[in-house]
Amino acid sequence: MNKRSSSIFDNIGYYLTEKYKIRFNEISLCYEFKPIESKEWQELSLEKLYVELERENLKFSFDKLIIYLKAIVEYFNPIIQYFRDLPEWDGYDYISDLLRKIHLNSDQEFFEMQFKKYLVRCVLCAIEEKKINKNAIIFYSRTQNIGKSTFIRYLCPEKLLPYFSENISADKDSQIKLATNFIINLDELQSFMTKDIEFVKALISKESINERLPYGKRSQRLIRRANFIGSTNRMDILRDHTNVRWMIFDVASIDFSYTEINIDKIWSQVYYLAYKQNDFNPFLTVDELNYNDDKNKRFRSFSREEEEILSYLEDSENEEDFMTSTEISFKLRHVFVNKNPVTLGKVLSNIGFKTKRIGSERTKKYMVKLTAYYFEFIRN
Repeated sequence: MNKRSSSIFDNIGYYLTEKYKIRFNEISLCYEFKPIESKEWQELSLEKLYVELERENLKFSFDKLIIYLKAIVEYFNPIIQYFRDLPEWDGYDYISDLLRKIHLNSDQEFFEMQFKKYLVRCVLCAIEEKKINKNAIIFYSRTQNIGKSTFIRYLCPEKLLPYFSENISADKDSQIKLATNFIINLDELQSFMTKDIEFVKALISKESINERLPYGKRSQRLIRRANFIGSTNRMDILRDHTNVRWMIFDVASIDFSYTEINIDKIWSQVYYLAYKQNDFNPFLTVDELNYNDDKNKRFRSFSREEEEILSYLEDSENEEDFMTSTEISFKLRHVFVNKNPVTLGKVLSNIGFKTKRIGSERTKKYMVKLTAYYFEFIRN
């Protein structure tokens, strides 16, 4: 008769395999367990498990328990499992049905295509490394309580609700949420401080993060899984013209009958588009990026300094109007706006005025002209 090994790791294994199943959740980044006779998984407290093993006279260090679990347990990804368990898409266009329930004041067709693409990017970002979703959908409505946040919560299927977050701020915990969530809801975006907005913009473009997890000896690379979506009641939420990460849509109303559509059927269709319909492009084209950038201008907020300059300058397509920053600086002195050309150039760029190189010397000029208000001010 073969004698059991007496190594501490084998003894731990004999005890645990007789009582529990243990796995590591790659999204929540924690260990989970269930008794052998149970179907319900729950988060494993390593401290409680260590005490239990000590009471069974299994003497070893806490570090050795960590080593054992890292080496032995299986890894589980609930997001991948959810999508793999979905039934095959039945061919009905559930996505179009859903998006027709969201009524916009403008850009309805653009919205429906972009939201469809966004959903596909959500799947790719959650499942695959380096296929990140660099855009956040933002629902704007001046009217409160039309159901923007409720719709966003609806998008997360029940099985993935543990991986849905609504709280984010400029701290380490929020960085980790990039790896531990499927959807991050930027609820009431208008209440975010400027530093939080800049933090979120930086997060949206990240492929991964480096953080030290509980019980970890050193920082480790965590793959980004999260997708961003949010809502606001304020129109002027963008602080600069580099708004490529935000896709803002002006919502008029929401038909709550969307709740009759099974969200699993939506995601089944999305998964099909992501992995089985090879001709579907989920990423924005150059034309779509330019259209979105132009559309976002209505959501810009300007500083007093920028607003003052905007009262004297406006866009122009006529090359005869175009001016260098030095020429503009000279013109603005006549209306008591005194800025050196370098500083002025930075302000003009932040406002979003375009430039073009003109003539044989390829001189960079701003595509602007003086406003009627400028000339009226000069006359008076």
